[in-house]
Amino acid sequence: MPREYTEAEALAIHHDYWESNRPDAAEGMEVPELVRWSEGDSLEAAACIREQGFEQYAMGLDGSIGGSAPTDAQRARSEVVEWECWAKFSLPLQWIAPRTEELWRLEYDYYVDFYLPCMKEWGIDLYRDDIPSEDVWVAQSMEGQVDLWLPYDLLHNPPVSDHRPKGLTDDELAWLCPSMPPPVLSVSGG
Repeated sequence: MPREYTEAEALAIHHDYWESNRPDAAEGMEVPELVRWSEGDSLEAAACIREQGFEQYAMGLDGSIGGSAPTDAQRARSEVVEWECWAKFSLPLQWIAPRTEELWRLEYDYYVDFYLPCMKEWGIDLYRDDIPSEDVWVAQSMEGQVDLWLPYDLLHNPPVSDHRPKGLTDDELAWLCPSMPPPVLSVSGG
């Protein structure tokens, strides 16, 4: 069962999370006020990004956004716009709240026991020899290591469209095999 937060606690977590994820180009800017927590999808954030002139679109119920890459000249502005829009239509509180060792272990288990086998079942083999052990991954996660192994990162090089089975859209694949665990797994009472 997810931990219950007061509104003040939730807003403080929101502020701290987006403050710590501020792109360099947004230095000095205030963290945008929360408009609404997302339910794990990216529809409102994607619409917000499009309204600012960037051709982004929602990909799936896992919170991911995909779309056309900005030009080098647009990159800094794109990073600011994405940060502002995601802060306004934030990832679920359960995904951004501080995690315990137990929650990191649940996430690792989700990737290894559900996500990787699900993707393989649909013809996309993301298994690699360099997947860290659970203990190593949890330790790296708790230390805040930035180059953390995440299985869905392998989909972006080459893009998921190069991997997916014929006839299956990116949205369908994201629905069948969400790359993020359900929010209910991410924060518990305590």
